[in-house]
Amino acid sequence: MGDMERSLEERFADAVVAKGLVAPAVFFLELHKPLTGLWMVGGEILSPLFSMLLGPKATEEVTKLFSSRESLERVLLLIEAKAANGSTERRIS
Repeated sequence: MGDMERSLEERFADAVVAKGLVAPAVFFLELHKPLTGLWMVGGEILSPLFSMLLGPKATEEVTKLFSSRESLERVLLLIEAKAANGSTERRIS
């Protein structure tokens, strides 16, 4: 796994926790883990549309993020760890 992929996973997890979307994000990611193969095919087919809406760089990043079960699992673990650390820090402060 490259530094770019890790950075993308970290940024995604940080954004989810910062916006308070931990539960919906975990639900969504767990629900879509079995569909990673379809996401890769669908992402390729719909990439022109996604590129118009999100931009080419963001489209490529999202496709990489959801392309494998391992990547989704790493993101889930990051989100859960960051959420747990954040909730402990809030209680201590």
